[in-house]
Amino acid sequence: MAVDVTFTDDKNDYYEPILKVNSDDKFIDISIEYLNCPLPTSAYISLDKKSAIRLAKELRKQISFLED
Repeated sequence: MAVDVTFTDDKNDYYEPILKVNSDDKFIDISIEYLNCPLPTSAYISLDKKSAIRLAKELRKQISFLED
C-alpha cells in the first residue's frame, strides 16, 4: 500500500513540499521532498508499527488543537 500526499502553499515563492508515505509488512516509510527547490532537498524516516502508532496518536492530538 502506498499513499502520496501533496501539500501546497498560497505563496508563489514557496517550494512545494511533497509528503510520501509508503508501507510494507513491517515498516512505514515517510519522506518529504521539495519541488522547485534550487538544491535537491529531501528527508526520510522509517518507522516500525509501534512508532507509527505513537506518531499517529500525537498527530491526532496536535490536529485537535488547531483552530478552525
